[in-house]
Amino acid sequence: MKSRVTLSFYAATVLSPALLGPASAQNRTIPDVLVFEQPGNQWFEALYTSGSVSNDGNSVLFSGLHGVQLYSLATGREDANFAGGLDQIYSAIFCGPGALARRGRRGSENGWFLPGGEMALLSLPHNGVVACSADGSKIAYVDVSEKVQRLFIRTRGNLSSHALSERATATTSMSFSPDGGMLYYLVFEPSMEASFVGIAAQTGISRIIARHLDACPWSSHIEVAPDGKHAYLVLASDGAPNNEARHQPDASRWLKIYEIDLVTGGRRRIVDLPGTDNTSPIIAKDNLFWTRTLFRGSIAWSQWPAERGRK
Repeated sequence: MKSRVTLSFYAATVLSPALLGPASAQNRTIPDVLVFEQPGNQWFEALYTSGSVSNDGNSVLFSGLHGVQLYSLATGREDANFAGGLDQIYSAIFCGPGALARRGRRGSENGWFLPGGEMALLSLPHNGVVACSADGSKIAYVDVSEKVQRLFIRTRGNLSSHALSERATATTSMSFSPDGGMLYYLVFEPSMEASFVGIAAQTGISRIIARHLDACPWSSHIEVAPDGKHAYLVLASDGAPNNEARHQPDASRWLKIYEIDLVTGGRRRIVDLPGTDNTSPIIAKDNLFWTRTLFRGSIAWSQWPAERGRK
């Protein structure tokens, strides 16, 4: 059995709760439009592919097990100069206006590189989870290789360190608020329930905004709305994780995009299409972009030459 996978980027105008009227607390899906599509014939690899749109809405970045690719949303063409002087790229994120931070290799150097001149090698953990503020002035990271994880926020040469929850076992996603004043992240407990946390970048004061979330460890990107009052993230259900359902291979647990109230922690489902995974929410040009992964099962058969089976 093979899985034909199509990764598609959709967009919809962001609807604030005020515009939704009395039904704002209810789940309500929003109309969408296809803006980019990347067909593929893969096995399970697309499950680990994530997409991201630049703040100006001009570029889309795909990162997965097969590498990293940058495309123009206007032309659909791949950027041939994406490597930026590196010998190999493992992953990348948008980091400031028109800029990218790349994790890769240049000669004997391995790690995160920022653009500008000779592309400076940053003193960040090679395999860490990294996030940049919209203006590129702040960088947050977590070293996932350490047994006890700590969150670091670097601002123009100053570095602050913050302890994560004592029960946290993993941090897979972080995102700054539009003004860079707050950093939001997900932490997973041993039960794999997730908590959504906000921390002030300057003071280090943190607050748990929502608990018992049914989040996906490898598709848990966070995006903060321009109003700074709402965030978007990926969940499999409205409630806490159901471990019995999670162990059923045919359980209907497609990934959906939710809007989180950053004050109350209340959440409502806004992107939900049965039979597809909806991930990687990004806001650009007053639109919410996300990746929709469609799976189409097929049976592959080939005749194995008899002589290849002989010793």
